[in-house]
Amino acid sequence: LGDFYFRENRFADAADAYARARTAMPTDATLHFALADAVFATGDYHFAAYLITEALRLDPAMAAVDTDKRLLYGDVKLFEQQMATLQKYCEEKPYDAMAILVLGYNQKLSTQRQAAEASFRRVLEIDPQSDAARLLLGALAAPKVEPAKKPAPSSVEIK
Repeated sequence: LGDFYFRENRFADAADAYARARTAMPTDATLHFALADAVFATGDYHFAAYLITEALRLDPAMAAVDTDKRLLYGDVKLFEQQMATLQKYCEEKPYDAMAILVLGYNQKLSTQRQAAEASFRRVLEIDPQSDAARLLLGALAAPKVEPAKKPAPSSVEIK
């Protein structure tokens, strides 16, 4: 239900659905990330940062997830508008480590790796204890693992 609402750009409804699911499954890191995405979309950067941090505490391997979250949106332009709003907020509040963490997280998941790295480094300047920023930065530095390729079909004809 949360995914449906999210694709329909009904972010408050998506957040409510994800929050209910999180209550039922409090140790599911993916639900924390989904709820973080929904509350980011509503402009609640601090709660989004808390949820990202909690998701990574529950499953640190999730820092390595490499996807393009823009594809989750019904309209990519809406994501870009939300990012512009967050970027402006971070420029106005350059010591808000939580908002900058959310910025870096969204940059990482929208193919802006260099910008994400700069954001996570900034978070660590402000809050050297940020395990979430450290994990996400480490995931950016790790070499990408490419899936194994299947061998091409043989052109030899078997009779």
